[in-house]
Amino acid sequence: MNNAEIKKSLAGKRVYLSTTELLRHWINGVFIFFFWVTIILANIQAGWSNGRISLPVIVLTAVAVLLFRHKLNSRKFDIWELTVSEEQFKNASLATAKYLGWHMINNTQNYTKAIKNTGWQWDGIRITAIRTKNNIYINSMIEPSLGSNPFSFGWNAKNKNKFRKQLLLAISGEDVVEQATRYQEERELRFWQEKEFSGKNLLKRLIIYPLILLFTGLGIWMLLEGTGLKSILIPALLFLICGTYLYADFAIIREKRRRKNPEQ
Repeated sequence: MNNAEIKKSLAGKRVYLSTTELLRHWINGVFIFFFWVTIILANIQAGWSNGRISLPVIVLTAVAVLLFRHKLNSRKFDIWELTVSEEQFKNASLATAKYLGWHMINNTQNYTKAIKNTGWQWDGIRITAIRTKNNIYINSMIEPSLGSNPFSFGWNAKNKNKFRKQLLLAISGEDVVEQATRYQEERELRFWQEKEFSGKNLLKRLIIYPLILLFTGLGIWMLLEGTGLKSILIPALLFLICGTYLYADFAIIREKRRRKNPEQ
């Protein structure tokens, strides 16, 4: 953001988006809304044939309304009444980036923009923070892109909470950057040294892999036996989720083996 865009963001109390970004922001949710509305209409049609509206229709409609409301409010800032110096703001941003794996786009004394990539989020989650004399404006939202996952899976709250904690520590005089750097180094060392087929990771796969087989089988069955658009959209979503997880899991196993045997 330039200074004019930052001023517009502060005045509107929501993240400024260009016309292109705003269009992508809403198109990003079209698929999930279309998917959800299709399921609702299919259930309504089934309910009418029985002379009543079923409970799933009511639940699905309520969820669709909540999803739309979330999309509508996703650009709004949380405003914290905190007096933070320029150095404290910049250090807290950098420390949070180290803890949560943010990719910093801008990190000045008064403005931070970062992207949180999680693998599941594709183009990631955008974090925007602005410092004023007595307030901190913070927003975490799905990156306004056609390649972003429509769901944050709790990362919006996680980004805000961690950033607030680092701000408070910086205000109290803690060297948050040094602490975060030390944590980052220790975490990476533990991760790459951990055996992928340890008891914990083996138990995780014994639970998740059968679920992947179940969901894949369910998707294939719906494709073969189902009718209508719902029998295509639901399997597509199941295959996408299962395929993304398997790809990420195999990539980690391959990278750990490469690090253990760099000459191979």
